[in-house]
Amino acid sequence: TPRSSPFHFPWSETVLGLDRAANDPTGRHGRRIELGKPAMSSTALYMERLDSGERTHPYRTTANQIVCVAQGTGVS
Repeated sequence: TPRSSPFHFPWSETVLGLDRAANDPTGRHGRRIELGKPAMSSTALYMERLDSGERTHPYRTTANQIVCVAQGTGVS
């Protein structure tokens, strides 16, 4: 069943987690939670919320990232 999958993350639980999360103190991210802790042994999976008008600080990393908008609109 889908609920027994380690990759099943109900939207309602994800939103509650984001509601409880604090903003990143470095300013690089908005509210952010890790899904699955870890979702896969070699890959971390995060959900991040940027509130309306929120700006983040640029940063460099050697990590690969794939970003997908789940809800909302905006520009970078």
